[in-house]
Amino acid sequence: MYGSLKTLAVSRDPGLLKGIEDALSGALGRNLRTRLVVNGHTDPLHGVDFPCDVLILHLGATWREELESLVRMKPEARPGLIVIGDASSTQAMRLSMQAGARDFLPLPLVADDLIDAIARAALDQKAALEDRRTRVTAVINSKGGAGATLIASNLAHMMSAVSDRSVALVDMDVQFGTLPLYLDLYPQRGLSQVLAQLDDLDSVALTRFLSSTPVACTCLGIPEIIRCTSRMCPGRPSRSCWKSSANVMKKSSWTCPGALTQPPLPR
Repeated sequence: MYGSLKTLAVSRDPGLLKGIEDALSGALGRNLRTRLVVNGHTDPLHGVDFPCDVLILHLGATWREELESLVRMKPEARPGLIVIGDASSTQAMRLSMQAGARDFLPLPLVADDLIDAIARAALDQKAALEDRRTRVTAVINSKGGAGATLIASNLAHMMSAVSDRSVALVDMDVQFGTLPLYLDLYPQRGLSQVLAQLDDLDSVALTRFLSSTPVACTCLGIPEIIRCTSRMCPGRPSRSCWKSSANVMKKSSWTCPGALTQPPLPR
């Protein structure tokens, strides 16, 4: 649960650092690092050369200077902060809040309280990753046959080629979408099933509805949108009815005369 949460514990008390390590090493493993401060630096992150998701800070004699150094940091640059200190010091609590502390644990430290604080931090990190905004590019046509699918397919291909991010190509035409045919795909599940189960799907379940394509992106469209009544291709279009290529992505100008579309889906 906590495996990806990179955590740094900072204190001037070696005994307390040992207690933190004993409490969290099983859950965090190599992602837990401890730092014993023995010099005059009051910045808890001074000299830290690795990314840190959570900072566990034990307040010592220089607690005010340590917290003020965190307050001066830009909020987006500060790691999640868990403070361990004297619960009777309202000034320390107030300054901890200004530094963005998500929890204040009193002394003596209770291991279960620290584990619970780390668990909440891990859940918040997971939620933040899931809520990360996705860039959406919409290709909209004024009428059928204007070339929106052709442009969207090539655009998805180019974005996949030059970006290190995942690209999903979605055909939002629930009645006459032909995107799978452009990419030589015959998916068993698609957009209509996603819309029917939308309230029950998370990001992991949604990937089960996506089809891999020859152009390094994933595709979500209407499965088997074309139903053909011709003897040449019963049930779905054959290669003789549709000519499509991952390189050309161009629909043939001739289709089987028996091709029929599914009835419109209810809105």
